[in-house]
Amino acid sequence: FGDDVTGGGVQYPAFFLLYLAALVRMMGEIPALQFSGPFLAGLTGLPMYLFLRRYVPREYALLGSAMMVFSEGISEMIGWGGNPTLLGIFFGTLFLTFLYDTVAKGTWRARLLAAASFALLAGSHQVSLAFFGFVGILFLSLFLALTRRIPSFLSGLSAIALGILGAAPLIPFYLSLGQTGADFLPTASNFPSAQDVGFIFGWLFREALIVWIPIAVISIVGYARLRSQDIVGFCLGVTLLVSPLVLAFTLMAVDPVRAFYYLYLGMIPGALIFVERALSRAKSIPRARGLKADWNSAGVAVVIGVALFLVSTSYARMNSATDWYYVASTDVLDGLSWIQSNAPIGSVVATNGPMKYGNDELVGCMWGWWIEGYARRPSLCTANPTALAWKDQVLMAADADRAFYGTNVAETGVIRVGDFAPFGTEGNPLVAANFGFGYTTFASFSDAGMAITWKPSQSASDLESSPSQMPIHSANVTTDQTRAVFRYGADGPNLTVERIVDTSQSSPVVWVNYTVVAIGVLHTVEVKIFGGSRTIFGGNDPSIGSIAVSNVPGFRTRIQGNLKLTAASSDLARMDISPHPANGNPAAIFSFAPNQTSFSASFAVMPSVDPPPAGGDLRLYNAISIFDNRRVQYALLDRADVRHVTWCAQDAQHWREVYSNEGVVVFERTNA
Repeated sequence: FGDDVTGGGVQYPAFFLLYLAALVRMMGEIPALQFSGPFLAGLTGLPMYLFLRRYVPREYALLGSAMMVFSEGISEMIGWGGNPTLLGIFFGTLFLTFLYDTVAKGTWRARLLAAASFALLAGSHQVSLAFFGFVGILFLSLFLALTRRIPSFLSGLSAIALGILGAAPLIPFYLSLGQTGADFLPTASNFPSAQDVGFIFGWLFREALIVWIPIAVISIVGYARLRSQDIVGFCLGVTLLVSPLVLAFTLMAVDPVRAFYYLYLGMIPGALIFVERALSRAKSIPRARGLKADWNSAGVAVVIGVALFLVSTSYARMNSATDWYYVASTDVLDGLSWIQSNAPIGSVVATNGPMKYGNDELVGCMWGWWIEGYARRPSLCTANPTALAWKDQVLMAADADRAFYGTNVAETGVIRVGDFAPFGTEGNPLVAANFGFGYTTFASFSDAGMAITWKPSQSASDLESSPSQMPIHSANVTTDQTRAVFRYGADGPNLTVERIVDTSQSSPVVWVNYTVVAIGVLHTVEVKIFGGSRTIFGGNDPSIGSIAVSNVPGFRTRIQGNLKLTAASSDLARMDISPHPANGNPAAIFSFAPNQTSFSASFAVMPSVDPPPAGGDLRLYNAISIFDNRRVQYALLDRADVRHVTWCAQDAQHWREVYSNEGVVVFERTNA
């Protein structure tokens, strides 16, 4: 219990695990998870009310806590399962409340309450501990710099020290976290740009951006007016307001969106201070005789209006979460139940997750967590290694990514090429590039999508063929330290197709070459090329057979490059482009009319990445060898995943289907 998909031990602090274990014991697994998110979300309103009471009157604090509970970030965390974060916000807000009292009043009661809250924060969520710990230290430092009140500073510092002492039983956990955790320090490749931060802000606040932008602005003014009246509140409020931005560009740069979930804690108090102070000043303005105005009621009415608006946007966010986030269906749960009942204890289950986000997205851990927690079996699941928290998980995900990228896979360090031949018919080959945040699929070819119209000798009618439909298939890959060549052949009566894929360590260009030979006349040959799930086919030039490839708008998606027909034995007759379909990947069909007995064409796949440094070795991986090394005995696949379901179904030497329903298919290794 508490293991993540690595199977490497407890990876959440003890208090959160005890809380979740108690819920599971009382309600059962699924009801406990359904209850926990809304429960913790509502619970965040209590410490927020106490915190706001340090700044504004009771009615404003009550409405401000409602704004916090119904903010989109809280709804977002209910959607993606941010229970540890919500529990961390609960105790972290309590910690800041009592730290305020400690610095302002210096009482031992406040000091001990702050220390207890800090210890419980450490037992709830490590990321929240990092955020609130950073805020606490920065707040005390700013306070000391502005006031030189050393006794008050030391009082706050002692509260944190006592909190660390109270969290002493968790020291072994955090030491192991430091040893097993991945490297989360930012580098030049994963440092967020201003565009990334702007995208995150717009995405996180998207339903109520028209409200949060003015709230952010007036919160700055509110804190500025507070400095002369409450220096402690000013220092803490300013620290809360700027800390998410500071952390997004520093300690949390690898996953900066996490820092923005705490932004509400700084914006709401400042905005309420502004409204309450502005209306207080309005009371002192002389009014004409007989004119009465209840400015406090007017201010409360304004805040109520904002809170009600946030209730509606929060409801909209919860509804949209079902579209964006993945919710395990009954079919998936039935598949997991079959695994739990039939797979031997300790059997490793491989998965690349649901097809909800595209046929090449690395989302296997969405099912990997369920395999671990619900089916009680270890998993090997795909994921983007740059976004993972544990070293073991990074290594396992890298293996899973390669195994699900083709029967054989070659990597240069910036280019990954996979091919499912001779079993799969889609993604032959798959080409991915590392644009700075892990491998992202750039383009793929399709044996099933290749269409050939031809007339055999001494035949009166045309035939339509595809390599995937031919009776005989062969495939092999040859490699040395700098180059890999994938060869695939399909043979049928009077028709052969050969496809050769060539990649090398010294170049980011991947060459895909086709040769078609018929005993007869080839009338038309169509080659179909797909983009990745995150790509758009932009400007194209049919005269030279070139397509510009870019990325869909999003966070850290900087895909650039070209697909180009570099040579063909006959002219390009037509090029049809589907640049960015509503469903599915972009696609291009290159049509030729050879009217000869043979045809050949060469395509260059050119992602805009630099070749790896000289001296590096190209590496070749085999999917079955990876599964053998990881002791994989089962695979859980989405039935809509044609690429991998076909691959396993055709490879009878290594897989056999043992369970299926309308949503999932389970394959078992025949030689595991």
